[in-house]
Amino acid sequence: MKAILFDKYGGPSVMYSGEAPKPIINDNEVLIKVAAAGINRPDILQRQGSYPPPKGASEILGLEVSGKIVEIGKNIDHDFKNKEVCALVTGGGYAEYAKSTLATVLPIPAGVSLIEAAAIPETFFTVWTNLFDSGSLKKNETLFTSRKKIIKSNNWIKYNLNKKNLKNFPDKVDKIFFAASPYYL
Repeated sequence: MKAILFDKYGGPSVMYSGEAPKPIINDNEVLIKVAAAGINRPDILQRQGSYPPPKGASEILGLEVSGKIVEIGKNIDHDFKNKEVCALVTGGGYAEYAKSTLATVLPIPAGVSLIEAAAIPETFFTVWTNLFDSGSLKKNETLFTSRKKIIKSNNWIKYNLNKKNLKNFPDKVDKIFFAASPYYL
């Protein structure tokens, strides 16, 4: 199968398209034909040599994917075959196929594309947990992020900060969130 691989640690230039063995699933796993994969900080750190994959995980980068289930293990209900899903995987997402336990496979919400769904298992849930669970952001509160945007929690409105817009800056900001800088990409 095709996969994005790397043989040495470093920046994005160490990655290349190559061939890798197709994952073999066990009785409790599914094989997903990958349509899209999310890019996450652990992938970047692993590529840089600072974050080893978990024991037994694929050396191929990629922690979240979306696609279609094309094979199922013996202990998996046959109704899952051919379903479009997104999944959190222990690695291997930057490839044509990735395996996952059913416990980390999620249905794709209505109105969400396969490409968008790839960011749900790791990225979306991380943001959700930080903002709503840990940060206690509530409906109709205003969030200020270091990305120079104002986001209404019930509306997700982008707001550019520049001199023209400062006069329209909200009187009250309920939460402040400093997102990580993209310098490590």
